[in-house]
Amino acid sequence: VQRVFAGQYVRFPDTYVVPSTTPPDAREVMLYARALSASRNPSVVALAVRIRDRAAGRIGRPLVPVELVQAVTDAGHELMVYTPDPPGVEIFNAVEWTLWNAAGKRISPITSAAMGTGDCEDIADTTCALGIANGLDMRPKWWNQPGAPQNHVGGTWRNAGAIISVETTLPGAWVGETPEQAAFRLGPGAMDKVYGVAI
Repeated sequence: VQRVFAGQYVRFPDTYVVPSTTPPDAREVMLYARALSASRNPSVVALAVRIRDRAAGRIGRPLVPVELVQAVTDAGHELMVYTPDPPGVEIFNAVEWTLWNAAGKRISPITSAAMGTGDCEDIADTTCALGIANGLDMRPKWWNQPGAPQNHVGGTWRNAGAIISVETTLPGAWVGETPEQAAFRLGPGAMDKVYGVAI
């Protein structure tokens, strides 16, 4: 994936209906390619820098990498509103569409424009793109959930040889928590976004 998109920006279609036969590892590759490409879009880069500078300004110093991952993840909830795909359909939305579709009906405190919308994989993909644009090695992560009505997509951050979980859909999740850990800590309101049903 990195060789194909190294130094290039490719605008993916706004929406792509994923065939149900697509295996999870292929879905991860597709999502990562989309995030990697979008991270080179000048508008995405400008937004990523704004997120970084805003967070650094709040604490009065440059961010260390884990703080930058958390800042990018937290900013996602000020940019995008979780909206599930229609039942029985898996749709991958372009990062640009997810950020700027203006369907969120709330105003983002970061952009002062209407928030975008997306489901877990769209939010993960977009969060990873913003992280990559900030120099972080972030990638979407597909979580199989046998027995649950839906699977889940979050992110990972690769740092000094470690692969660290980054739950991107749940507001208040901490870097290092798996989706399950974040959902159980945050409570019943978080369960349906991860499992598709309140537990």
